[in-house]
Amino acid sequence: EAAVAEYRRALAIQPRFADIRNHLGMALAAMGREEEAIQEFRRALEINPRYVEARLNLAITLRDMGRHAEAREQYLKVLEIDPDNLIARNALANLAA
Repeated sequence: EAAVAEYRRALAIQPRFADIRNHLGMALAAMGREEEAIQEFRRALEINPRYVEARLNLAITLRDMGRHAEAREQYLKVLEIDPDNLIARNALANLAA
């Protein structure tokens, strides 16, 4: 909870800082607040659509929520940016299994 508060304070100063949005999303996801986390990952991606870490975090959160089609779409977008990304490749293989 303290991390979430700190990230929100940082965003009040720098609302267009994709890294802060991504880290806030990770903190929210860790707390079980997945929908809020997804919003933050998407905001980070609005700022920087090529932000692989935020896209992977979005995909993982979607996958963990059972939203496999949406997760697959995000993993594929990661591979468009980084064709050699092993995390996305392995995740896609696991989703297909």
